[in-house]
Amino acid sequence: VQTGSDSDLIAVSTIREGQSSVTSLISTPSDAVVPSFPTSVSLSVVSKKELGLTWSAPTYSGGAPVTKYLVEWDTSYNVDASWPSSTNDYTTGTAYEFSQVVTGTSFQITDTNGLDAATQYWVRVSAYNVAGYGRSKPSTAASATTAPTALYLPTSVAVAKTDTASKEVSNRFDLTWKEPTVDVNGFSTITTNCANNVGYADVATHYNVYYDTNSDFSSASNYSIRMLTGDDQSKDCCADATACKFALGQEVQSFTISSNTGDAIDAGTFKMVYVGKQSSSIKVTPTLNSASVTISNYTNVETGDRDGVDAGDYIRISGDLYLVDSVASATHPKDITTLTLTTAYTGSDSGVEVTANYNSPPGSCLSAGATAVQFRTHIESQLNSAPFNEAIEVSKETLSSTSHQYRITYTGAGYSTGADEIAFISNKSPAALKDITGTSWGCTDISANGSLDIKGEVSTDFDAGTIVPGTTYYVKLAAVNGAGEG
Repeated sequence: VQTGSDSDLIAVSTIREGQSSVTSLISTPSDAVVPSFPTSVSLSVVSKKELGLTWSAPTYSGGAPVTKYLVEWDTSYNVDASWPSSTNDYTTGTAYEFSQVVTGTSFQITDTNGLDAATQYWVRVSAYNVAGYGRSKPSTAASATTAPTALYLPTSVAVAKTDTASKEVSNRFDLTWKEPTVDVNGFSTITTNCANNVGYADVATHYNVYYDTNSDFSSASNYSIRMLTGDDQSKDCCADATACKFALGQEVQSFTISSNTGDAIDAGTFKMVYVGKQSSSIKVTPTLNSASVTISNYTNVETGDRDGVDAGDYIRISGDLYLVDSVASATHPKDITTLTLTTAYTGSDSGVEVTANYNSPPGSCLSAGATAVQFRTHIESQLNSAPFNEAIEVSKETLSSTSHQYRITYTGAGYSTGADEIAFISNKSPAALKDITGTSWGCTDISANGSLDIKGEVSTDFDAGTIVPGTTYYVKLAAVNGAGEG
């Protein structure tokens, strides 16, 4: 071998021939083999009677396309309720009990009557090609227990200015929506009351609406819209029906009547009195600690069968409600200059002329268990929709065996400036607010199994005027059911 100059010659004395090692022949199979197990198998709870399973294709297909998957489930960890038998080889596309053959990569596990509630299930899935089913892969987590779940995102959510019928109301906006239809994994969550009552997800009892002038909702306020109508009737927002609608900004009040003894209210009647800005008004000058009130002049006299304040009317002065005991006699109601209350004035406008509103109480009493329609009719008897609409809606909810609640929504445009709280007049009312004869206007004592330990409370749930005209609001909506807020 010559590597450079003549002095760099190297002599090779012997050349030997080497031998190659023996190599085994490797060949791919001429036919496909079963695929490996599916990957990323994930199990989730969908509802009180349903589970959801998702997965990805096997890492190795076995040399042929994967055409279907076998999902199996059982209340036993070894999932033996769905094992193949001589009558079920899983090659015809028909699955055995506790199993299902599917072509996609997800499956909502249920059956005709739903899975058993509050029950632990183990789940696995295997892939199929022309060579057969491969090994099954247990889910992660290995098991899940059916349970009620919170609903996901409401659908068809929209916000708009109030509709044409109430376009004169500038401090409200209409919120419309339909119920959530799928969960975070895309599994169906049609609720029990929708889809011909075949759903298993618990219906939304409320929808929480969050609103803020900041897009990040850093100072958001919220209101819980109760999904009830009539007497304890669920108000549904099914995806295949008309959207639900609520005008945020309208006044909402609640009246709750309850027994403190543990017994159901079973006797008695009462009245609800409304006196507010929409009622007839007069100018008065009250005097602190005096029941005598000077009438300045009438600013509004109704036509028809009612004009002028009368004995037995309720009057709101400086925000407080009083009962008129008597009025000075005069030839015409407009000439009355003095009225006397059943109790002394205690407000902060002593010696100052203020606008007071007055109204006559209903002529009849409500039973302690009155329906929503009866309650609404009772209130409407004190309202006058001229010149602005003073419509209301009422629903009734049974809270327990000893209490129920009426929810009054002041929908009419006449309440755009607000609605004063209705007053509960009964044997439980202060003496000064009962009938001027002291008999609660002829209503009978409300009782529970003979006990008079009854409570009636009025509260304002949403105050009209909260929404400011000309202001941009950001809004989001969340469904709430027995499992919580979605």
